[in-house]
Amino acid sequence: METGYPGSVLIRNPDHLVITERGLKAQGGIEILRKNPALRSITAVRNGHIHALDGMALLGFGPRTLETAILLSEKLR
Repeated sequence: METGYPGSVLIRNPDHLVITERGLKAQGGIEILRKNPALRSITAVRNGHIHALDGMALLGFGPRTLETAILLSEKLR
């Protein structure tokens, strides 16, 4: 099974995309992602469910972990 971007994302067709703010910036911003011909077919992109969060808060384990988990939970509802 493919695990890298973008193939696995296209195959899975998620309802939500979660990306770090740094990753989003590296891709050129949210509008660039929305205009990407491959990504436009994904449900999350079509519905505007692209969520950019602070990478250290999202991927780290520390004082902001619980706060970030609650924030992400709210975004995914």
